[in-house]
Amino acid sequence: MIINNNNRSRTRDLAGNSDGAVVSGGAGVSDGAGVSDLAAVSEAAGTGLASVIPARAFGGLRIDGVLHSAEKLGDACLAKLASPLTPEHERAVYGFILDWIGEGDSILQRSSGTTGVAKDLLLAKSAMIGSAANTLEFFDLRPGDSALLCLPVDYIAGKMMVVRAIVGGLDLILTEPSGRPALPSRPIDFCAMVPLQVANCLASGPPEGCRDGGGGGGGGGTLRSIKKLIIGGAEISPELEAALQAEPFEAWATYGMAETCSMVALRRVNGLRPEKDFTAMHGVGLELDERGCLAIDAAWVGSRIQTNDVARLSGPGVFRWLGRHDNLINSGGLKIAPEELEALIASRFGRVCAMIGLPDALLGQRLVAVFEGESPPPAIDEVAAALGPDTPRKVLPKEIVRVASIPRNASFKVDRRTLAVMIAAAAKGPSQR
Repeated sequence: MIINNNNRSRTRDLAGNSDGAVVSGGAGVSDGAGVSDLAAVSEAAGTGLASVIPARAFGGLRIDGVLHSAEKLGDACLAKLASPLTPEHERAVYGFILDWIGEGDSILQRSSGTTGVAKDLLLAKSAMIGSAANTLEFFDLRPGDSALLCLPVDYIAGKMMVVRAIVGGLDLILTEPSGRPALPSRPIDFCAMVPLQVANCLASGPPEGCRDGGGGGGGGGTLRSIKKLIIGGAEISPELEAALQAEPFEAWATYGMAETCSMVALRRVNGLRPEKDFTAMHGVGLELDERGCLAIDAAWVGSRIQTNDVARLSGPGVFRWLGRHDNLINSGGLKIAPEELEALIASRFGRVCAMIGLPDALLGQRLVAVFEGESPPPAIDEVAAALGPDTPRKVLPKEIVRVASIPRNASFKVDRRTLAVMIAAAAKGPSQR
């Protein structure tokens, strides 16, 4: 049976934090940009009617404080692409905008592999509009509000920040995507980051030489310039989650993928009552398959999306993410979700740790804990003591290895295959290095 989250409540704060607010009706149009009624657009997308709404009918776009009308947006993008002074990351943004306002009804997007092997997808613009309207309504984002783009538009998360700005009439602030993006000193209403970016921004002040000279993303600011921050693309470590408790801005963990045009569920990370479980957004139905993996019915997509994400449903539209089915380690007949163990070990030792399975003649796969950093890793008995006496012996790592840096892919997720090859190649000495 599908658990469908069709609650029409307008309360933004899923976690019940007292600093949440109530979303009013559809936002108005400002300076000719944005959608006149987000609720109507969201409802249209949810019923498939958004397909009859031309993508170019949503007005112009404000970029770094400058409004480009719908009629002149294309020329503005072409001029930026023709200029040798335009940075490469901005060229990618303007190129995507040209694709968006073009005649086609879909956008080509490479998937991250959440639903299986990474592949090229054709995402309907109407579906992206529906997703954007849902996000704008949930976070009560209004025309003229600022949205910082610090993610590459190669990925769906970056593309959707642009689409939200177009649909909602937001002021899109551009800054170069990096592991430590330069943040503007001006207030930012909305921003999306991956956990690595958030951790780096919290760990350091403004980058040297970065001083904000105006409305753009010139730097000089900190995370506290942001009012609402969504964090996705990878798991949030216990250390990062603990650090976010002291921050005044709203921090939300997101769950989504390219196939669903970004997020379909959220959980509040900080505030008075932070949550461990995700809650589906309006119009999202959830079900588990025989493997315990999530199947998603998002109204704006129009077809079921089967994922490889192992989850546990705890109520209508509420779930705990446990890990990836294709990451499961089969050790002695026991299927182990490495992400659960990694989070637990990280919370005990305050260290980044990745769990991998290496071939073993007796167990099939033996569990190896790889700690990142220069300091010596904990011993196996220390890890066992930290996990507690109730932890089955099969779940305890058989080896502990230290590496200076754990390999990660372009979206900053642990590259488990590369790590396993690297550890297997180096496995010559004693069981603990």
